[in-house]
Amino acid sequence: MKNLKRLNLLGTLVTDDGLKYLRDLTKMEDLDLYGVKVTDAGVEHLRKMTGLRRLNLLGGQITGCQRGDSRAVHGAARLEPLP
Repeated sequence: MKNLKRLNLLGTLVTDDGLKYLRDLTKMEDLDLYGVKVTDAGVEHLRKMTGLRRLNLLGGQITGCQRGDSRAVHGAARLEPLP
C-alpha cells in the first residue's frame, strides 16, 4: 500500500484522526477528500505526502486562511488547481 498513487475517499466518514493513517503514503499523487468533514488539524497529517499533485478538500471544514496557505501540504506549490 505504500506505493498507492490515487485514493478517492469522496463522501466517506474519514475524520481528522483517520487522516494520520495516510501520512506515510509519500508516493500519493491524487487524493480526493471531497465532502469529507476534515479540518485544518487533519490537513496537518498530509504534510509528509511529498508526491501529492492533486488534493480535493471541497466540502471540508478548512479555514480560509489554511486554504490560501500553500505551506499546508509539503510540495503544495506543485499542486494543480481544480477547475
